[in-house]
Amino acid sequence: MKKFMILAAVAIAAMPAFAQTKIAVVDMEKVILAHPQTQINKETLVKKQKSFEADRDIKRDRIKEMYKNLSDIMKEANNEALSETIRKAKVEEARDVDKKIRTEEQDLRRLVDDLQGQLQEMEFELFSAVMDDVSAEIKKIAEKGKYDLILDKSGFRAGAPVTIVAYSSDELDITEEVVKAVGSLKTKASLTAPADFSTPPGTSRLSVEGKAPKPVK
Repeated sequence: MKKFMILAAVAIAAMPAFAQTKIAVVDMEKVILAHPQTQINKETLVKKQKSFEADRDIKRDRIKEMYKNLSDIMKEANNEALSETIRKAKVEEARDVDKKIRTEEQDLRRLVDDLQGQLQEMEFELFSAVMDDVSAEIKKIAEKGKYDLILDKSGFRAGAPVTIVAYSSDELDITEEVVKAVGSLKTKASLTAPADFSTPPGTSRLSVEGKAPKPVK
């Protein structure tokens, strides 16, 4: 009982200081979508993803053709109408083709990993630039409105779609003010034409099998 009374006293003592803290909440997801660069970034990423998928599919088709060629060679190797010498030659040819297929499949796996990494790097760069703009506008509004704390109520964070703010009154919400400020920003040339993440000429672009990265929502 005594311990409870002490804790209660501490909480009561802290209330005046907390009451003087000016707090606001903002829907960061809505704000980010309002940035004029966001849609351009999405289109840029989708275009790059399609380019990556085309590179992957070219390599896939090449491997499929090699498998078909291997099947044809094996049929000849098992054709008893052919001489023993020719059949042995076909077996050796099949082994050579099979070895090349294994190498191509390894290259394809590396291609998948490499291109996915490039796309993620590009997405991070574009998103970071937008977030820098958003943070700058929120800071201006915070200084102008003399806010001590501004919380995100959208739960907009990678891998943890859980909001920090369980409840807040409408009076605390400054989302529309931030959306207006961010929406008035101009797109930037450096973002519209982002850094080229393609592999330089003369180097290997071994990096997509399976699935490509999911499009940015």
